[in-house]
Amino acid sequence: MPITPLHFGVLAPINHFAPGKVSNVSFIIANLWMDQASIIFTLTGYGAISHDDHVFWWALVMTGFIGIFRWTRAWWLGALIGGTSHIALDMLVHADMNPFEPWILGNPFYMGWMEPLSLVLLVLCAWLTAQYVSGILDWARKALAAARERIAKLSV
Repeated sequence: MPITPLHFGVLAPINHFAPGKVSNVSFIIANLWMDQASIIFTLTGYGAISHDDHVFWWALVMTGFIGIFRWTRAWWLGALIGGTSHIALDMLVHADMNPFEPWILGNPFYMGWMEPLSLVLLVLCAWLTAQYVSGILDWARKALAAARERIAKLSV
């Protein structure tokens, strides 16, 4: 499975409608962990692009591993939603997945939606980027105003 940052687009509506309820960091870690074999293969040429860990039971185990690092609801939700949404999106576009293995072999949800799903996720990813840029600009404005206030106090 190719590496795609478009999985992160799922964070855009989550951040908009439930700000602060889901950890962006654990969400991203879960998504990167899901594609670790593909990332290693792409960067080094070692191994192969794999989908063996794209199963829902593994997403639950992975959530537990990621959840150990922080004991907050937002952190755990980020890891859980990151892993399960990754599988849910991939099972719509990759016929060779077995998301319910070992109970059900094959992928009953394959629809061949790579192009339309990628377009939707691209828009969501752009929205997420705009949210991050807006947040950074807001932080920078506040920091600059605080610095100006400190300088004004010093010059008086």
